[in-house]
Amino acid sequence: MRYAARVDRNQKDIIDALEKIGASVEAIRSLHGGCPDLLVGFQGRNYLIEVKVPKEGRLSEIQKVWRDDWSGGKPFVIKSVEDVILWAGLVSLPEQRRKVIG
Repeated sequence: MRYAARVDRNQKDIIDALEKIGASVEAIRSLHGGCPDLLVGFQGRNYLIEVKVPKEGRLSEIQKVWRDDWSGGKPFVIKSVEDVILWAGLVSLPEQRRKVIG
């Protein structure tokens, strides 16, 4: 039996913040077990984002398996609107500086 994917209570605020900085956002969690919550287009690139609530939000085992099996870029975990701002700054850095940080 398939259950509806639970949406974290802060997801709407995070989507709103992403759209305010010019990102395109598509909710994709229901595509496959463990798939991240959001596909985000930002400054000509695509990113996967897993939304979690602050403090208690952790990746489930199925999410860890999906992340580890995925051959593309790994999902970012975002827990707040402040994380959106930090994420945007990080992914906007030139490639050479991003490797040093991440």
